[in-house]
Amino acid sequence: SEQKNLEEQLRQSQKMEALGTLAGGIAHDFNNVLVPIIGYSDLLLKEAATHSEEHEFLTTILESAQRAKDLVSQVMLFSRRGQTKKIVSDLGVAGREVAKLMRSTLPTTISVKTNIPGGLDPVLCDSSQIHQVMLNLCVNAGHAMPETGILNITLENVDAEGMECLYGKTLFGKHVRIAVTDTGIGMDEETNSHMFDPFFTTKGVGQGTGLGLSTVYGIVQEHDGGIVVESTPGRGTTIEVFLPVAQEEAEDVVSSQSFTPQGSETILFVDDEVAIVKLCRRVLEKAGYDVVTQSDGRMALREFRKDPKRFDLVITDQTMPHMKGEKLVAEIRKVKGEIPIILCTGHSATMTPESSKGIGINAFLYKPVEPNQLITVVRQVLDEAAETGV
Repeated sequence: SEQKNLEEQLRQSQKMEALGTLAGGIAHDFNNVLVPIIGYSDLLLKEAATHSEEHEFLTTILESAQRAKDLVSQVMLFSRRGQTKKIVSDLGVAGREVAKLMRSTLPTTISVKTNIPGGLDPVLCDSSQIHQVMLNLCVNAGHAMPETGILNITLENVDAEGMECLYGKTLFGKHVRIAVTDTGIGMDEETNSHMFDPFFTTKGVGQGTGLGLSTVYGIVQEHDGGIVVESTPGRGTTIEVFLPVAQEEAEDVVSSQSFTPQGSETILFVDDEVAIVKLCRRVLEKAGYDVVTQSDGRMALREFRKDPKRFDLVITDQTMPHMKGEKLVAEIRKVKGEIPIILCTGHSATMTPESSKGIGINAFLYKPVEPNQLITVVRQVLDEAAETGV
């Protein structure tokens, strides 16, 4: 009934909100820890001999830190929006790649079949995340068929007018349907009701985190899509994902290859984490910049007011004691309204790429920011400011 759907939607919303609050606090601190680990490892790796033991050790550290970063990103899908890099994509490409991967990884007793026609409507999406959705669904389908079975992957254009999805969501208009069907053990009503819950898993200890399907849910929500599940114990499961067709062309992705990440301008860098300040100062100075650092927003504002003409760019953290980044930005704009500003955050409940544009932020970065990413964005922002006569 409609009331039951509304109650289920509220329950799921409250659960995701609670997880988002918890995840946001953890992610902010965790991402701050990852910044110096990734940054210093990257700097040392560039100086290490290619086949040396040091190179091997540093590569392992970076790979492990990257996995930690990816894990935080998965959890953060429940608490933040607007952080995907969406382009107009043909989902058939990802579908065929996933099918090829599953054929090479699943036992030969499991047959992988596909129905992926050409001419699928384009979808505005983060293609790597949708690839992850398909892969996670297929991996779970494979686990549901421990000995033998059929995995079927279907993509098609559909009109989802009035389509009822999980947690009371209703879809309208043209969508691309992604369906993953298995002939496995199926799910009872209790398992079905919890399958997208974060950290819920029917696997044994050490065999899964319980984040696979909850990540699917987060990504689909991020893309304004819907999910439908049909499952019967002993008769298999079908999970359908519906993603809206692109209504307009996505903005072109700005190329980072059109400029050199070197410069000589003066930058005011503000962050309350001393390790991050030291790392980013070194990275920016190696790229040729003159860097003034502060670990307190109030002190940074005082430094800026002393000689506004000295600075060509401000880079500030968002979450800091005494003065948040957005407040510092507002005060700096009163002194020198045209100066370009980059805002960074490990997590913010209020500040997103969209809201940052409203206060005049030139670039918005999520931590952990890697050295090459930092100097690339810095050069891009400074060049754009120069082109507009700032």
